Amino acid sequence: MLENLDKQFFVQTEPIVKTFCDVYLKQYGIVDFAYARIYSGGRDAFVTNNAPLAKAFVHERFYERIYCAEPDQYVESFALSVAMGQDDIFAFYKEHFNVGHNVTLVKPCGEYTEFAHFSGAGDDYGAYNFFINNLDLLMRLRNTFRDTYTGLIKQAQKSPMIYPTPSGDQSILVDKKFQQSLTQKQSQWNGVLSLREQECVKWLSKAMTAKEIARELKCSFRTVEKHLDAAREKLHCRNRMEVVVKYLQLNGRISQP
Repeated sequence: MLENLDKQFFVQTEPIVKTFCDVYLKQYGIVDFAYARIYSGGRDAFVTNNAPLAKAFVHERFYERIYCAEPDQYVESFALSVAMGQDDIFAFYKEHFNVGHNVTLVKPCGEYTEFAHFSGAGDDYGAYNFFINNLDLLMRLRNTFRDTYTGLIKQAQKSPMIYPTPSGDQSILVDKKFQQSLTQKQSQWNGVLSLREQECVKWLSKAMTAKEIARELKCSFRTVEKHLDAAREKLHCRNRMEVVVKYLQLNGRISQP
């Protein structure tokens, strides 16, 4: 299945995905997008707006090192390219395709694991900050693609790439310590704050004021203040800035000191 790449489904459907990118992603500086479902046995059902880069992924045999492990080896997570531990791959993409910082959203779905890859341009040094501060937006964009192009995805599932063994993943995504830390952080976060307190702190981390959060959540300003004060006390923080820092740490968006 690695011969005649120009006849592969992801090449033939590139213009369709480019339309999605022009409508939804271009405004955010996202120049490269791929949506994939990885099945057992090295089967990769994917579509992309950048077929040349995808063909290079195959030619360079990067499938042996990243994104192509068995589905049950992944947990729901996200990872930035700078943390993946495969710097030479992303340096190759930047040199040959002017594709820079990348974030990958990972979601296990039973028999397959879903991947959504978003990349900025090679010279867009602000892409990193955009990604870590707008993960909720990226998740919505992933869901929009999935919901809008259901038929396209089903066709891709019928015509997957089939990689020869060994296909696999040597990145942080399948690292057990990384996965355990995600689980522990999320358990710690969920066990401490109520759902409403979590929502208020999430919007606070996006630089929204209490009044703006109140409008977003359709509740009173005083209710938001109450939730933020409760979060500050529960997390043993001196002020709201410390609450935001701890929120980002517990959710893996910045490293622990």
